[in-house]
Amino acid sequence: MRITFDEFVKKYRCIAGLECTTDNKENSILIVKKTGIPDSEWQTGTTKIFLKQDAYAKVQDLYKEIIAEKIICIQKVVRGYIYRKKYVKVKKAAEVLNRNIKMYIYKEKYKKQKEAIVKIQAGTYITKKK
Repeated sequence: MRITFDEFVKKYRCIAGLECTTDNKENSILIVKKTGIPDSEWQTGTTKIFLKQDAYAKVQDLYKEIIAEKIICIQKVVRGYIYRKKYVKVKKAAEVLNRNIKMYIYKEKYKKQKEAIVKIQAGTYITKKK
């Protein structure tokens, strides 16, 4: 495969990571060395890098693995964000429901107490009259 340094670095830069410099020829060599390809399977010219088919396949496989890892990382972050939002929403709904249930229980308890007080007062009023 014959690929210009610019195209090669543009596509496979993620293999080298943060070690890239401004020179694309050096970056291309760094990328190939990071993949562990023997020197007999690749060569550089003045504007292009020459890779045997097997070497190019190794570079592509490593590229696909790195991209897959980064995609999984992004998915983790996005799923975490979505589930945290859902959790907060459900938690707030549970708090509102809990508050309303407690309010209902206290109202019912208050009604019973009020009825009991009225009965007691009515009973004492009748007994005093007699």
